[in-house]
Amino acid sequence: NCEGTPVMFMPITQGGHDHVYPDITLTYRGNNQISSAATTFTHASAALGTANIDRSIAVSVLSNNSSVTLNSVTIAGISAVKVADADGVNRIKSIWLAAVPTGTTGSIVCTYSGNQDQNHVAWYELHGASATLEDTALGPGSGNVSITIDVADGGAVIGAIMPLGSSSTPSCIWNGLTEHFDFQGRAAPYYIAITGASAAFATGETGKTITATLSAAAHPTDFVFASFKPGRP
Repeated sequence: NCEGTPVMFMPITQGGHDHVYPDITLTYRGNNQISSAATTFTHASAALGTANIDRSIAVSVLSNNSSVTLNSVTIAGISAVKVADADGVNRIKSIWLAAVPTGTTGSIVCTYSGNQDQNHVAWYELHGASATLEDTALGPGSGNVSITIDVADGGAVIGAIMPLGSSSTPSCIWNGLTEHFDFQGRAAPYYIAITGASAAFATGETGKTITATLSAAAHPTDFVFASFKPGRP
């Protein structure tokens, strides 16, 4: 038995607030689309950033065909967990998370239950993110996107949107997050756009508004957002 003076562990103070864990550091690392139909899609040699015990990799996945299921995602051979799930309505849209403490590159592999038209992934390096989310925002919607999502002190948010244009492929202007990509995901007659954004926040906010304004009419507009809080991977 050990006896002595009790030790108090004080919260870490960052960004003008107190919490037990340091603020998340978030880095967008890349995105890739495979447009040929398949059951398994391998995005090879994805840059994963700086290896560390506190590193996680988050992956947003967007696919057109919702008649099949996205069964699994692996990142550098590590099985990821689906933390934000808007799959099965209109199209596949979800965000997956895995603790990946080692390696600077690795393959992202998405495996479906059957033939999938196309597969888009975007991946983000997170340090100091909990395996449990603060909040999510899931859709389909119609036209422009406007969501509210809770943000933790020192947290981060990742979003991905897949609008189906009525007669042309819409581009997107984000407000509340930093846009990373915006392009035509499938050619006419589908007019599908794919866009994604993220940001880290020193100070949290309940019901933070994030918008994405489209340049052309769209229905439906599928989307998935995940809000991460500081913690252990």
